[in-house]
Amino acid sequence: MQANSLDRTSYAMSSQTGGSFTYEGNITLNEKNGREGAGGLVFRADKNAKNGYVVSLDAKNDVVTLNKNINGSNQEIARNSLTLETSSTYNVRVNAEGDHIQVFVNDKPIIEKIDTEFNYGYYGLTAWNSTAAFRNVEFKNTSNFANNLSKWKVVNGK
Repeated sequence: MQANSLDRTSYAMSSQTGGSFTYEGNITLNEKNGREGAGGLVFRADKNAKNGYVVSLDAKNDVVTLNKNINGSNQEIARNSLTLETSSTYNVRVNAEGDHIQVFVNDKPIIEKIDTEFNYGYYGLTAWNSTAAFRNVEFKNTSNFANNLSKWKVVNGK
């Protein structure tokens, strides 16, 4: 999947949801028309990504950020410097268990944060000021037993 965005942030949202999970994908940031930008993973978001978390690789500023969108307003909650080259591919993985969020790039721990704002929502992809390509994107829900009770069906019997 590829996302193009020049002057604003674009989102592609999945119909899949989760609370505690591992979510990862390979992200390639491609320079377009002289622009270097960002691409990343969206999680625990609403259907329009106006509320939820975003992990971004930002090649223009050489940083990895963990942000949260609240009513469409973006707030940075963590950042770590990392040299990011356009046309290089990076494996980005998010582990979320309750309010504990961990971000890895190429299996290296980059960000670890506790945040209680969002505990469940949709998965998605994002791009800003660039063309971002996404490959091998997958998630594995690891929600505990109690959180999965809503998927059960009532059955009568002895």
